[in-house]
Amino acid sequence: EKMMDKDLKGFVKYTSWRRTLPDGKTEYKSVTISPGATAREFCDMYLDDDFRRNWDGMVYHHEVLEHGDFSERQQVVRWLRRFPFAFLSDREYTIARKEFKEGDAIYGCSKALAGHPREYPNSQVVKMDVFWSMWRARTVADPWGSDAPACETILLHHEQFKIPENLARFAVKHGMWGFVKKLASTVPLYVEARRKRVGMYEEDPDAYGAGAVPNPPTLHHSDSALSLASMGSDSFGGSDCGSDDSASCRYGHLSSKPRRSRVRGVATMLVAGGLALALGARSNSSSGRSTHGKGRHHQKLRGHRRHHVASHQLEGVPEVMEE
Repeated sequence: EKMMDKDLKGFVKYTSWRRTLPDGKTEYKSVTISPGATAREFCDMYLDDDFRRNWDGMVYHHEVLEHGDFSERQQVVRWLRRFPFAFLSDREYTIARKEFKEGDAIYGCSKALAGHPREYPNSQVVKMDVFWSMWRARTVADPWGSDAPACETILLHHEQFKIPENLARFAVKHGMWGFVKKLASTVPLYVEARRKRVGMYEEDPDAYGAGAVPNPPTLHHSDSALSLASMGSDSFGGSDCGSDDSASCRYGHLSSKPRRSRVRGVATMLVAGGLALALGARSNSSSGRSTHGKGRHHQKLRGHRRHHVASHQLEGVPEVMEE
């Protein structure tokens, strides 16, 4: 079922669909063309959690729980999200993600994990147990005739909010276009800053997660101990960046001006075909988990959840104004 078809010359071209799965839940597909960006530039931006909240205002906290092979952007991340709907409370995501290349395309996969050794066992926030998002990005000709390249991203996306499906569909439908417009408005800012360091087709040594200390968790030999190490990763070249409000994180705050996000759905602009990431199974094991005190943890988050961050590389780039 087609949901939306938008074509704003020189800004964004976006088409989305949805289908009902056998269990009655909903899967979304979208095709987004972003002008003036290559696939490598767009994917770097999409996986940059420090920069993400310039266009996804629902994420008020993020941290890297585990970082693996940077060449494949292997990470396990934790997000806390707040939605602009009274019927949808805050949600916590523990997501494993990676990307790989085939021909001229970049493929990405992300999936919710349960039982990661570093997850927060005493979190008061509702955990998202079912979440997957897969995309294929490739550099294409500009559909409006410009000589500059464009990025076409095809996304398949599904998540279960633990609310009635009609309410979940309402949230996605009414937030989708605002979400996409915000994303499209920030792409040029990210690309401009990135090209000051490297060429449009080159790998960026300062991309999110690069050059940090390896941090695989100590795993007990159990099928239920989920991590990048248990997924068969042989190298760990990333960082334990910590939370976005950690002074030791190499990505700093550039703006502390609070902004309230408009109604944005969970639908996203990316996309892709049938790729699967075997990220493991559920776990009841708590070995190796962080033992943060929940009281201090949530008090800390309350003091920072309204701050928006951008990558340290983007100093001097003006903050995107709220629509």
